[in-house]
Amino acid sequence: MEPFEYRLELMKWELDNIESSIRKIDDLGNNTKNWAIVTWVGAIAVLLRESNLHEFIYVTAFPPLLFMMADAHWRKLQRRFIYRMNKISEFINSVDFDDACSSKDLTGFKILDPFSRSDKNKKELQEYIAIVRILRYPTVSMLYIGQSFLSIAIWLMMNGK
Repeated sequence: MEPFEYRLELMKWELDNIESSIRKIDDLGNNTKNWAIVTWVGAIAVLLRESNLHEFIYVTAFPPLLFMMADAHWRKLQRRFIYRMNKISEFINSVDFDDACSSKDLTGFKILDPFSRSDKNKKELQEYIAIVRILRYPTVSMLYIGQSFLSIAIWLMMNGK
């Protein structure tokens, strides 16, 4: 196999690997949400069952925020893969790719970098994977912030405040 065809196959493999990684991280994010719900509901149930513990229900507002940070971490990793997929897409849809195919030379494009390590110091990547930006997505923050607010609301209702 010629180097060009070999590199092209590696690029296809990299795209498949990236897609698989994105799906796995989606599963981790969903598992994080499930655990957040289970632990939060369990903590609320324990504290509601015992009348002398009602005053501590406000404590259940904090674990969802920790789960939110864990979920944001998974999304940050996922966005690195998405960033790389976007870079490959841009290259494939560019004149540079046409030129590379004509000359059968893919050495101008870095291959086998699914985690975008070669771009780790680029401002564009850093902004794309910034936790603050990720936390703005409702799919990351809404559930956890909702749980925290509900904890405070239950605490206020139970303590007559």
